[in-house]
Amino acid sequence: MGKFCIHCGRKLEDGEVCGCLNSQETEIPYNEEISNITVQEELPLPLAAAKEANYEVAGNGMQEVKAMAATSNVYLKKLFDVIIKVIKKPDTGLRSYIEKPEVNIAVGIIVLESLLYGLYLTLFFQKMNAAISSLMGQMMGSFGGLFGDSGVSLNYSFPLVRIFIVSVIWSIALNGILAGIVLILNKLISNGQADYKSMLCVVSGKSIAMILITAIAVIIGFLNPMYGLVCYSAGAILSCLYLYASAKPVVSNADKRIYIVFLSLILIVVVNLIAFKLGYKLYLPKDITSSFDGKLY
Repeated sequence: MGKFCIHCGRKLEDGEVCGCLNSQETEIPYNEEISNITVQEELPLPLAAAKEANYEVAGNGMQEVKAMAATSNVYLKKLFDVIIKVIKKPDTGLRSYIEKPEVNIAVGIIVLESLLYGLYLTLFFQKMNAAISSLMGQMMGSFGGLFGDSGVSLNYSFPLVRIFIVSVIWSIALNGILAGIVLILNKLISNGQADYKSMLCVVSGKSIAMILITAIAVIIGFLNPMYGLVCYSAGAILSCLYLYASAKPVVSNADKRIYIVFLSLILIVVVNLIAFKLGYKLYLPKDITSSFDGKLY
């Protein structure tokens, strides 16, 4: 009768010792080692790489935000430095600014003036809304019996949001048109060689005067709309003087400069009147615009 291994059941020859136990001991640690290597070295790598990539992207994003904030701070500081310098010394300040024109500063000045202009008109019409609302309340109280329960409802409130947006856009456009007018007249009258960017800087000199006066008009208009309107109108006169001073470095001939500035102002008034005739309904309450056929008498 043959001998068999009591562990694996394999038939053994005489004197043979089965090596099944030794084989299992060598295979199991080997497999566990491979398994450990796989888990410890391969699986965490994508996670670590993704985490590192996220940290890198977040770091780059923060650096970009900080760089943009620093650039904006430098730009705003330079913008207000120019405005303050010109307000303190209009003639010398404007000459220094125009002789070294920077279009980005000029655009910022024009946009700031336009925002203040939109704010001033919005405040003015808000006061008008309050006055109209009070007046309509008194009228409805006095003549309410005439309407009875007919459900008559009148909306005579000026559209403040639309007024602000339209005013800002139109003010920016008007300054751009004025720069083009000055450019054309300068070429026609004095054979000037200045480009549109230089003329945009010249026009922004006028805007500096309006920034100061419009800010004051907003404060005064909050207390008394009519006084605010008078203040704003006075600023329009000052802006003409600023425009003339701004044109000095670009139009060297003083005699021709007078006519260039004068004709530019006349033409921009005409353009403004035409635009008002075409778009005045944007400023009016809905019930008023629907009550006539669009003709202004």
